[in-house]
Amino acid sequence: MDEDDKYLYYASSGRNTIGGLDVFRSRKVGYKFVRPLNLGPDINDEGDDYAFILANKQRGYVTSNKKDGAGGSDVYKFRLKYNKQFIKGVVKDTLTNQMIPNSILEITDMDGNAVGVKTGKDGTFSAYIDPYEVYTIKTIKDGYENNTTSLETNSATQRSFDAIVYMKRPTKEAVIVKVDGKTMIKIENIYFDFNKATIKPVSKISLKKIVKVLNNNPTMKIEVNAHTDIRGTDSYNLALSKRRATSTMKHLIHLGINPNRMISKGYGESQTIVDCITKECTDAQHEVNRRIEFVIVSE
Repeated sequence: MDEDDKYLYYASSGRNTIGGLDVFRSRKVGYKFVRPLNLGPDINDEGDDYAFILANKQRGYVTSNKKDGAGGSDVYKFRLKYNKQFIKGVVKDTLTNQMIPNSILEITDMDGNAVGVKTGKDGTFSAYIDPYEVYTIKTIKDGYENNTTSLETNSATQRSFDAIVYMKRPTKEAVIVKVDGKTMIKIENIYFDFNKATIKPVSKISLKKIVKVLNNNPTMKIEVNAHTDIRGTDSYNLALSKRRATSTMKHLIHLGINPNRMISKGYGESQTIVDCITKECTDAQHEVNRRIEFVIVSE
């Protein structure tokens, strides 16, 4: 065992060896040893290689009857070189392949130890990792199902690994709810391109749920109300919210809804859910304030 009680080193001829006895390493996880790995030609050759001993983390000894030895079995000294590796990843929507910003991400090794992760607001992430490990990548994002995926670093020479973590939205139907005295059709939030009224592809899929409710209730009329967060001037936010409300209504018309059943209104930052004026808000709290509401005005 190494001094961290993490790896077992042993000699065996019972697996796919280069020849005779080879030295293997097996990862200790709990009370089990998993993922036996041949240490390769730097240690093993066509002869017998055994009695692998670590003196410390950087140096050790191995016995071998290599052909170019002094004769019979000889003891060789070696130095271990640990290559830190790098993972570059991105979190994407399964359906649209669009990057998902501001997700919560955790990477752990087989012992459950967390690795320091750097995440970008655009949905990218990166971390330094070790070779010959299995890492678990857990991703959480509001509006998506939690995701768990794994990454195997089965190489000591590969310097970086690319990873794509896909997340999917739960397939929830639209529901009619009452909020603050208003009756609304509730779906997941509608997203737009930054500072624009262009609806993101994933939200075009969400709007089909509104269409389904309106088709099932042919006399129902709604207000499409758009709200912004407090960042930006009052006049700019009001104009942006009006454009987004109009854009949403136009897309519903494109999906077959009679325009006489809808009106659009923009409220800017005048009706925020989270108070971001008297306190500093996170990006997630600002996102709550940026929303489209489908208020039922008559059934």
